[in-house]
Amino acid sequence: VIVFVSGSNLIVALELATGNYRVLLDFGADDGPDTSDVTFSPFMIAYSRRGDIWAAGYQLNEAGLIEVDATSIVNLTNTPDTGELACSFSRDGTYLSYSRLLDLWDIVVLDLLTMEETVALEGLRGRREAAWSPDGSQFCIHDVEQLPSGKKIIDIFRITNWDDWPNRTVIQVTADRNQDELHPDWRPPPWGN
Repeated sequence: VIVFVSGSNLIVALELATGNYRVLLDFGADDGPDTSDVTFSPFMIAYSRRGDIWAAGYQLNEAGLIEVDATSIVNLTNTPDTGELACSFSRDGTYLSYSRLLDLWDIVVLDLLTMEETVALEGLRGRREAAWSPDGSQFCIHDVEQLPSGKKIIDIFRITNWDDWPNRTVIQVTADRNQDELHPDWRPPPWGN
C-alpha cells in the first residue's frame, strides 16, 4: 500500500494489489494550512497540518485494507507559536521525528511511549525529514554545507546518539563537491545488516 497526500485536504491509500484508491482522511473544505506530508507506522498514521503534527490510529479490515479511526485523531505537538513539518516514524513506530521552525529549523524526536520530545539537531537552514536506521538508533538527513569558496552544496549526514546530546555525533556521509545529494532513505540490505 502507498499512503500519500492528495490535493491539500485528503490522505489516501493506493492498494497496489488491486489498484484500489481509497480516501483514509478527508478534511473537506476545512480552512487552514494544507496537509503537507504523511507517514505511517505499524499502528499509527501521522501527518502535518495547520503547522502541527497530528496522528490517528488505524486497523486492517477483513480485506486487509487500512481503516483510519477518525475519532482517534490527536494533535501531537499543539504549538501555536512554531510550525512542524516533515514527520517520519522510526521503523518500529516508537519514535516520530519532525522539523520544527523557530528562528531556524530543528529536528525534534517525540518518544511515543513517554510523549517526551528531544531536540536531536538544531539550527538547520530548512526543514528536513529524517531517514531512520532499521534499529532506530540513528537517522540521516541532507543539509547545506558552505565550502570555503562560498559555494553551497548539499550533503548527507548521519546522526548517532541523537537522544544523548552530549554524546550526539553528526557524521558527514557524502562529500561530492560537484553535485548536491538529497533526500536519503535507509533500508537494511536484503541479506541482513
